[in-house]
Amino acid sequence: HCLPVRRGLELSDEILDGPNSLVVQEAGNRVFAAQAVLKQLLENA
Repeated sequence: HCLPVRRGLELSDEILDGPNSLVVQEAGNRVFAAQAVLKQLLENA
């Protein structure tokens, strides 16, 4: 799920803040992926 998430509507606090939640890590990875795409676009322009 792409952030932001609507707490209580899409996911519960228990899921978002739980010990197995990867929400913050996934959001960080999304930034790196977007940067890589932008780099490729700029290099091939």
